Amino acid sequence: MRGVALAIIITLALTFVTVSNNDFTDNFLLGVKADGVTGNVVVFAPLSNEWTCASGLTCEGTCEDTQYQRMWEGSPSTKEYSYSFSASPSSGYTCTVKVKTCCFDDDETNEISDIYINDVGVGSTQDECCPEKCGLSAPSRLYALPKGTGKVHLSWRMVSNFPNRGYNVHRSTTSGGPYTKINSNPVIDQTNYIDTSVTNGNTYYYVVRLVDTGGTESENSNEVRVTASDTNDNYYGKFTNFKMQTGADDKDMKVGDIDGDGLFEYLIGASFSYDGDVKVKGPIHIAMHDDDGTRLWGPVNTGVRWAGEYPWTFWDLDEDGKEELIGLMYDESGGDKLYFVIKDGVTGNVLKRSEDIPHQYPQSTSGQDNRLYITIALMDGKNPYIILLNGIYPRNEHWLTAFDRNLNQVWSYYKPKWAHVGSSHKIRSADLDGDGKDEVIDNGMCFNEDGSIRWQRAVGHSDGLHPADIDPDSPGMEILYAIEQGFRTDPYAHAMLLDKDGGVLWYKDDIKSGGGCWAANVKADSPGLECYVKYSTNGWEHRLYSSKGNVLASRGFIRPIDWDGDDVIDFYKPQEVRGGWWYSIHADIIGDYREEKISYNVGEGKLYVFTNNNMNPNGKKPSPWDTHQYALDQRWTGYR
Repeated sequence: MRGVALAIIITLALTFVTVSNNDFTDNFLLGVKADGVTGNVVVFAPLSNEWTCASGLTCEGTCEDTQYQRMWEGSPSTKEYSYSFSASPSSGYTCTVKVKTCCFDDDETNEISDIYINDVGVGSTQDECCPEKCGLSAPSRLYALPKGTGKVHLSWRMVSNFPNRGYNVHRSTTSGGPYTKINSNPVIDQTNYIDTSVTNGNTYYYVVRLVDTGGTESENSNEVRVTASDTNDNYYGKFTNFKMQTGADDKDMKVGDIDGDGLFEYLIGASFSYDGDVKVKGPIHIAMHDDDGTRLWGPVNTGVRWAGEYPWTFWDLDEDGKEELIGLMYDESGGDKLYFVIKDGVTGNVLKRSEDIPHQYPQSTSGQDNRLYITIALMDGKNPYIILLNGIYPRNEHWLTAFDRNLNQVWSYYKPKWAHVGSSHKIRSADLDGDGKDEVIDNGMCFNEDGSIRWQRAVGHSDGLHPADIDPDSPGMEILYAIEQGFRTDPYAHAMLLDKDGGVLWYKDDIKSGGGCWAANVKADSPGLECYVKYSTNGWEHRLYSSKGNVLASRGFIRPIDWDGDDVIDFYKPQEVRGGWWYSIHADIIGDYREEKISYNVGEGKLYVFTNNNMNPNGKKPSPWDTHQYALDQRWTGYR
């Protein structure tokens, strides 16, 4: 290299490249090549105003500054990465370029990174894992509950990109620390821990840190506070300040991480449904509560009348780690104007508003005329799209419309009244064929990313629709239907299982009026997922089918929950919500991957969160939220 003298000093993960210049005016490339890497690599180069950084990177400090800036991060699919630097001034300087590399891998080995200038090797360094720069993500969703005399139970979410690393548990008697590590060895096979060295009546503060084999720790998890006592119940939260307004009746609830701290907040919906002694479908009001039950804002009148669903959901549209609130508003004062809004979940402020949405029916006090359902779909495999189903009653005609993350309409499809493919009380999305792109399922129609019809099937009017990988012998995912009106179904049926291409795997026509369904692995000795359908003929009749359609049981089941953490899904209903009008959802919102039961009583203004506070005998696993379909399954609206 013309005019460049090099001196290399090699230390662990830090390479000093000294560049002396007498008459050097050309740019040069500082490059790093990572060999044998099995995880991401992060490269840090010096913060220096002696070099003009390429690609819009900003350099600060001096040539001798020991600070570093993140220059590159990526997977090992491409091995060589170069950065263009130009000398300033053009002559008469000597500068040391410091190169630091980090890698984080499941096997925690130290790979070798070779350093180049203008494609000439000038040295090498072993990578290290440096948590302040490139890894050891902090655990999240830590909680602590008393576990009886002298014990506290802790549970947290596994850091899924470091599945083989352990955790250290730290405790303090003061919020914010200083903390003392209380485990003798890292917690490797669990994301649960029982502290047996507490005194009843004392208050303790805990954090958990991810730790590598060399003892390097991550930053703290969220801090939790607990007072040790004889109590040994499974209340994570017991909130009594969720009262919306006298007369609130119908209800809905969803959870979302609106502030990016790993903990979930609660969106509560209620419809004020009485006018004196006459029941009418009043407008939906929504309110947001923090993870500790504190009301953040609301109730806000959306103007949308309740008709069996609340068209509000969560998604991180701008990918900043914080979920936005997405929903429909109805401006009755301005001529029945329906429109989407995106709200900041923390403040309730409107961030974006769509144009008025055409084709909607006028609203009525019955709430039956204009049914509104929404879901999220990554139709191109990358970007979130908001899907709106608008219509259904009274003539079974509706519009299906896709909006991008900025609420611009992408495509729309009109289904005329009495169409043979029928209608449903929900809109769902799923990657049915495993190509990385979500399809949109509108009852008997399946849509591609561009709004074209992928397939269609006459399935009548369904009250239940559940996509999942149900039959292990059928490629891709299947769709379970509970069909209320089967007279337009081909074949005639009130329960049906379709494959990913709309083909019929099995159907049932012996009981009328399917009113709801779900699919889950509730029997260990039955391959695939079991299919539950409830029928509203002559009261309620119930069937639990195998993945092949064989009848396994003829009794009612509540919605299943992953309570124990094993491969078989459970049924759990605490005594506290037996009686009264409770609305419950199941989701993994705290602790390890097991699900919580979140139950809301709108009339009494109560919200209870129940968690399994026993040690998990099944070890650690990633949260189900790490699975794309689980997130989609939590984000649709409609009949549950």
